Amino acid sequence: MEEQILEVLKQIEKWLKVTSIPKVKAILESTLTTPEERKVYHYSDGRSQTEISGLVKVSQPTVSNYWNKWAKLGIVQQSSGHKARSEKSFLLEDFDIPLE
Repeated sequence: MEEQILEVLKQIEKWLKVTSIPKVKAILESTLTTPEERKVYHYSDGRSQTEISGLVKVSQPTVSNYWNKWAKLGIVQQSSGHKARSEKSFLLEDFDIPLE
């Protein structure tokens, strides 16, 4: 029974990926329109807002505003290690989206 459930879940995963990839790419491209936004998103891997703002040369409130906007779209989620930090849901390179 477990093997059948696992097989069904694998099939569901396959179909979800195929149908979701174009939509996710469209959301990322329409949301992350500047190199600055793409870099902030790229570095959103559990780092602090202050650390990211230093890496990208933007203000800490800018990072905070991006995270709030992106959380509503579902492209970042709360970091598992720190509640006040966000982590990206997708890797830009998986969608051929350049940082620059």
